[in-house]
Amino acid sequence: MDCIDLAIRSDDPHREMQARQTAIRALLLMGESVDAEAQALIARTMGERPIDRFELVRGLESNYRLAFLKGDWSKGRNVVVEVLANTPGDSSTAIALALTEYETGNFGLGEVYLDRLFEIMNQSATSPVARARPALAIPYAARISGMTAKLDRAAEAARFVLSSPRNSKVFIVISRCGLGFQAVIQGDAAGAAEQYANL
Repeated sequence: MDCIDLAIRSDDPHREMQARQTAIRALLLMGESVDAEAQALIARTMGERPIDRFELVRGLESNYRLAFLKGDWSKGRNVVVEVLANTPGDSSTAIALALTEYETGNFGLGEVYLDRLFEIMNQSATSPVARARPALAIPYAARISGMTAKLDRAAEAARFVLSSPRNSKVFIVISRCGLGFQAVIQGDAAGAAEQYANL
């Protein structure tokens, strides 16, 4: 919590939001969900101030993640819908909503949000950021639903990320995990071993 106090003293809303997000993750890892929820509510309020849309999304993200961790699917879903309304081009929000629907057995709605994700990917033609998370999320949804028709899109997204000169190690790891997960789903032991060896 010292990081929050220091960030508040800096009088920089972006640093304060980052500090709160870090504190929320730490509190959740320690099993302190009540304290994490209190910080998430503050983050949400901060995000509603006229700073910028990115801060609003970050403030809401903590709230939907916390709701999901507590098993409150309805509350989490409502917050994710609010985030998506504020940032219709954000791939991580579309993924959160799609996976929420798959995890709660609403495969039809999950499919709708995966299609929304594909639209976002197409609009961000040169961005590895818009493709790394889908490379992992699509196989995850396929594993839950048993529907593997969209796995080719996940592999395409992963290959795009791995071949991109504008890249980060995080996106490479996420993409390789997606390819490995896809290989496991398809019973491809050699493909899974290849991705595991590269991680």
